[in-house]
Amino acid sequence: MPTYFFKLGNTPKLSLLELEYLLTDKPVPLSSQFAKLETKKELDIKTIQQQSGGLVKTFLQVTKLQTNSTTEIEAKIIDYLSSKSGKVIFSISILGNQNLPKINFSTIKKELLALGLKSRYIESKSQGLSAAVLLHQNVEELVIINDSNKLILAKTISIQNIDDWTKRDRGKPYADIKKGMLPPKVARIMVNIAQGLNNASITNQVLYDPFCGSGTILMEALLKGLTVEGADLDQKSVKGTLDNINWLINEYKLSAKFNITKRDATEKFTGSITPFVDIIATEPFLGKLTPKEKELNNIFKGLYRTYLGSFKNWTKILKQNATIVIILPLVETKTKTYNLNKLIDKLHRLGYTTVSESVIYSRPQAIIKRQIIFLKFKG
Repeated sequence: MPTYFFKLGNTPKLSLLELEYLLTDKPVPLSSQFAKLETKKELDIKTIQQQSGGLVKTFLQVTKLQTNSTTEIEAKIIDYLSSKSGKVIFSISILGNQNLPKINFSTIKKELLALGLKSRYIESKSQGLSAAVLLHQNVEELVIINDSNKLILAKTISIQNIDDWTKRDRGKPYADIKKGMLPPKVARIMVNIAQGLNNASITNQVLYDPFCGSGTILMEALLKGLTVEGADLDQKSVKGTLDNINWLINEYKLSAKFNITKRDATEKFTGSITPFVDIIATEPFLGKLTPKEKELNNIFKGLYRTYLGSFKNWTKILKQNATIVIILPLVETKTKTYNLNKLIDKLHRLGYTTVSESVIYSRPQAIIKRQIIFLKFKG
């Protein structure tokens, strides 16, 4: 029975929720950054890692340690590495706050050499080697994990492809910093959760982003094989999204179905008469990036009206049981919290229901935080 350990992204709660919909079985949180899954069969970790936006690394259990003695730890590491051939490049990390004896890497190298195996040790930080090192070097990364006060020796079997994520984040032709930019990883997580809530096995799903901006969510949805419909009130954003999607199709050799139009999300939808949208995943305009506190009350009142008008219009195009994953703004000052919870409370009258606890995502020092909301449309 294989046992997997997952290192979660910068917003662990969001990453864990995504994993629950990518995996057949539900992983169990071990700490704020790690989760565990025992399964009856091996997982297609490469595919899961490629699909996920929030999974940083995956480890596979090699063996359990009976004690925390240096002798046993070193012996288990030597036993595992001795099965390799050629020159072994290895690294060992202790994950979590564990008061373990210091491992003598020189001793390990000498023992391996005595067995006829040359080796080189690469020192790592407390959270293990970086993705850059693991992606571009052939390194056996071993980790020691504390699982319910029992120590586990595990090996890294997958790593987030940061080169690919960076390409889509910084390599696309159009971006608008003034409007705020949703990271592709977060966009992918939103798409994965939306698909999971909607039943990912349904074919030919249509995802609609009515505030498409630069098209980040649409791009991640296209990479997942969805048909996408995008709209924005700003013509510059519409053109920029089209440029980005065409760039994506060329870079990844995609056969994509998409339609991008200039449209106000609060106006009546002029597309298909019958409901056709399976998923809405979107980050609408969140207000000024650096608002003054005295402006916040009016900003949130304006956003409330805009979003409410949008939700009303979407009832005309959403299929029964369609999924909505939407980012709403949240600001916490010293004296007050500004959010749109009153809007969410009102949406049940329109046929919307919340299906999961919201998740807060924000960059360090950001004034406007992102509150990710998960809804189903019952009609």
